[in-house]
Amino acid sequence: MTGSIQLQNAVVHGEITHRLRISELQIHTGERIGLLGDTGAGKTTLLAVLGHIVDLSEGTVTRSEGFMTSLALQSPEQAFLTDMVITEIGGPGFPENEQVTRDRLAKYGIATNELLYRDPFSLSGGEARRVALAATQHSAETLLLWDEPTAGLDAPGCHSIAQVLLHHPGGFVVASHDTALLRKICTRWIGLSKGEIIWDGTPAAIAVDSRKMAMVGHFSTFV
Repeated sequence: MTGSIQLQNAVVHGEITHRLRISELQIHTGERIGLLGDTGAGKTTLLAVLGHIVDLSEGTVTRSEGFMTSLALQSPEQAFLTDMVITEIGGPGFPENEQVTRDRLAKYGIATNELLYRDPFSLSGGEARRVALAATQHSAETLLLWDEPTAGLDAPGCHSIAQVLLHHPGGFVVASHDTALLRKICTRWIGLSKGEIIWDGTPAAIAVDSRKMAMVGHFSTFV
């Protein structure tokens, strides 16, 4: 199923100024989008609005019928809900078939021997992060909304996450300071500064433009 989400005249107020102010933005199922911007630029707030956990102060959010999103904010491994990996992946009270769970975790580069029935809080940092992300991948048609998914992961862990995203049919919106990762996995980049979209285009066009990259706090360019 395909669908879309649209923001119009969207504003989220902060204590002093707006946290987000977007005149118009439309995202479709299957898109591969990277969010770039300095700390405090509004990336997390935008993901939270798209994920339906932060309400707009002004404006509208329109979701087409059946449009699904799944949100993982920074450090999702700090918010496990169950005491076993298998139920964390399948949802509280709904453990999946063991082999199904093993197959899903294998895509994240996790060897599951003796891991399925462990408390997820007992896992190593890298394992816990990948289990937490795997738990958000409910359906192939879900648009994944992930905030800094590779922060703190080693190279193999980052590679596994990149491969999961590249092969996820529902598409994704990923906020990251890792420009190389976003160049590899995305077909659309959105730049944010002070809660506003300052550019929206293809990585090929934007990554080589040092002025645009500097506007979102990135100073590395790619040929």
